[in-house]
Amino acid sequence: MSRRRRLWIGIAVLVALQGIALAVYTLKSREGGGPPPFPVEVLSAGAAPELAFTRSDGSKATLANLAGKVVLVHFWATWCEPCRDELPTLLALATELERSGTFELLAIAIEDDWDEIRLFLNGSIHRSIPRSIVRPDVADVHRRFGARKLPDSYLVDPTGTLVERFQGARDWQAAAARAHLTRVLDAAPPASPAR
Repeated sequence: MSRRRRLWIGIAVLVALQGIALAVYTLKSREGGGPPPFPVEVLSAGAAPELAFTRSDGSKATLANLAGKVVLVHFWATWCEPCRDELPTLLALATELERSGTFELLAIAIEDDWDEIRLFLNGSIHRSIPRSIVRPDVADVHRRFGARKLPDSYLVDPTGTLVERFQGARDWQAAAARAHLTRVLDAAPPASPAR
């Protein structure tokens, strides 16, 4: 067999293998029907810890005041390097989801005062502090939720039950993140009268 003929046979085999790989990939993506799963830690059902917070306008509220909504409790800090990239994507997704009236983000700034938060947000798309960014009324509230490192996020269902944890920085603008939270909102149980 000539060298040229072996070369053409080799090229044909490679093209055939690429075609098979493409067909398998296409078939698998059609079966999956959506974005890859969003990594999540499912928590054993238990009541969320008490959480009191202050908004930048000075108003005070608690997690219990948000009964009837799915709440994403997100712990972050201005000094946290991964938080710098993550927070803008989370705020953007929350803005979309909050339009439903059934979702709320509490982005809890740990160990930061309002001046540090304003400096952190300076130069971002936000001219003022978004309503979702709050400060805890108790310094160690993140530890009550189980957070040891930042960022760390917890999902609370409308009944006040802590149901999921998203540990570490995430790309909240990823299709998988949006799909996961949309599924959670669609499947959320109705709220009980009081938390």
